[in-house]
Amino acid sequence: MFSRIAPYYDLMNRLISLSLDQRWRQEMAMQAPASGLVLDLAAGTGDSTTALLKAKEKVRAIALDFCGEMLERARPKLANFEGRAALVQGDALELPFASSSFEGAISAFAMRNLSDLKAALREILRVLKPGGIFVCLEIFSPPAPFRPIFNLYFGRLVPLLGGLVAHDPEAYRYLPQSVAHFVTPAEFAHLMEEVGFNRVEFRRLFPGAAVLHRGFKP
Repeated sequence: MFSRIAPYYDLMNRLISLSLDQRWRQEMAMQAPASGLVLDLAAGTGDSTTALLKAKEKVRAIALDFCGEMLERARPKLANFEGRAALVQGDALELPFASSSFEGAISAFAMRNLSDLKAALREILRVLKPGGIFVCLEIFSPPAPFRPIFNLYFGRLVPLLGGLVAHDPEAYRYLPQSVAHFVTPAEFAHLMEEVGFNRVEFRRLFPGAAVLHRGFKP
């Protein structure tokens, strides 16, 4: 599915979020370490890695994704950063890195797509150095007053838009379903604590569906 939508991925993200996804990625990047090596988990077309490298000039990044077609679209974006970024095709549930390799890790809109959320969080914790930061940007169901509008938009209009623009309404029916079946922000924070992260906190970003989580490896 991600291979099919790769050519339309960036455009659809802008349309669905009214370009707010770029601002959300910038906020995530600002929470990452100021220097050192940072992993972008499920990096997709490289927008989050790009935001990170722009925000933190002393950071080097590895952009990992299981989908080669997505990474090919990240390649020209990251070529502008003079060797500060590398692309790796790999599995988030079995990261191909030694333990304690990274000062930080970021992830945007990826956790909902993983078959074993706890296993992924354990892997992220494993590859972080002690004191390392994990920052996660994800879409959750918004607070109750906004939920009916959100459900109408995501459940009805987004698949229609996906059919018109990406010619793949099925892929964009998956998006609202993945949000509906995902954990709550508090439950996600609890899972982070369960696997070993400490000082876990989260906050909603405008207009309420995007949530930023942050935790540290002890």
